[in-house]
Amino acid sequence: MQTYCPNCFDKIEADAMTCPACGCAVLFWGRALSETERLIHSLGHPERPERLKAVYALADLPQSEAALPLADLCFGRPGDVWQAVEVIRTLAAMPAVERVEVALARLALEHPAGPVQTLASHALDAKFGGEEV
Repeated sequence: MQTYCPNCFDKIEADAMTCPACGCAVLFWGRALSETERLIHSLGHPERPERLKAVYALADLPQSEAALPLADLCFGRPGDVWQAVEVIRTLAAMPAVERVEVALARLALEHPAGPVQTLASHALDAKFGGEEV
């Protein structure tokens, strides 16, 4: 199993104390960050299963500050429709606040995959009412 630096996601040795790429003290990384901040950071992980774990965990948190980073994940990997579907489900589970509305609207209007646009549009309508985008 490959090991990654928790800060820069560069490949490191499993027993590394510091990352040779960024100098991060691997064992102490993230101690000053909130759970939400660590999960948002994990959206940048190079391995899909790790990103999806963060997406699923963010759905269980009451905060909505992850809404825009979740949308950005979809644009950063536009060909991963399944990941986008899970992001939209997570956004739909978040409180109905402006950040969530903006994230869903961006996906509905700007994502290059038609199915993602359609699902985001339906989620936007269901959560915020009004006309579909």
